[in-house]
Amino acid sequence: MRRLCVFLPGLVAASPPASLGASFIRLLARARWQPRASSLAQTLLVRSGFSSALPLPIAAVGAGHDLQTTALEPAWRRCDPVHLIADPQRVLLVAPQPGELSAADSSALLTTLQAQLPEFQWRAGASPERWYVRGPELGDLSPYGPAWLNGRSLTPFLPRDPATRAWRCLFNDAQMVLHAAACNAARAASGQTTLNGVWLWGGAPAPTCAPLALTAVGNDLLLAGVVRAQAGRWWADADCAATLALARDAEVLLVVGATWGVATPALPVLDLATFAHEWAPALWRALREGGLGCLELVGEGATGVVTAAARWRFWQRAAAYGPGDPHALAVAAC
Repeated sequence: MRRLCVFLPGLVAASPPASLGASFIRLLARARWQPRASSLAQTLLVRSGFSSALPLPIAAVGAGHDLQTTALEPAWRRCDPVHLIADPQRVLLVAPQPGELSAADSSALLTTLQAQLPEFQWRAGASPERWYVRGPELGDLSPYGPAWLNGRSLTPFLPRDPATRAWRCLFNDAQMVLHAAACNAARAASGQTTLNGVWLWGGAPAPTCAPLALTAVGNDLLLAGVVRAQAGRWWADADCAATLALARDAEVLLVVGATWGVATPALPVLDLATFAHEWAPALWRALREGGLGCLELVGEGATGVVTAAARWRFWQRAAAYGPGDPHALAVAAC
């Protein structure tokens, strides 16, 4: 069966606004929805041949693409630069906005960290604000990166387990190094926000991955990483017609947006509005005319399946799902 599986970060149980377009609302309304306990990240990894075990190897998978590693290396952790605001009661995290950190400043800050903390290996990803660190005994880390924690108090997310002592030491040591970094002094003098800390996240034990032939579309880091791990076929930028052509021969995984980071910054990202207004009408026609046998919509906590027969369910006019914040914090760790 010709099948397209679309991951829609932020899609939650809520009435969608009319601005999403009639075709997208029709797809949402005609789908047969089933609740799902797994998070979106966990579902994407499982559909890509990875184990469903928690915690998830988000950092190792992302490093595969960003650092072009030859194999999945579980020792890598994400350690993205952030601005920390501390007072006696809490520590607030402020994530840099896209473009706020230049490649030159990113390189300068990482060079300082490498010189002052040489027991760790420090690397930048494809985006200047995406950093990685490799070192001993960092343990299993939070699945939530700066995009999820932006503007929040870190107190509930700081690890307390004795096994995370190395995490806490590195978290504190990096703050001291970055606070004194010449690059940050220059940024402060020019009125820019300093990057005075790192947030370590995305770590997991060695990921297990069953061989699986993958065909995927979307400029998302997690998607790019799983395809690289499986030596599959990946298009960061593909239009709807090309994607439907790919679905004639294989199941295609499509990720809308770039919740886990933009895999290739030089290429565009398929946003929800474009998918709703340009892709959804074409997908509905493909279902109606036999060019697509099945469309699977994967949202937050539920999966909906739309088949050609769905067009006859005229009574299903109201869509129970709509877009939300793709970086909203789930009740359970993802």
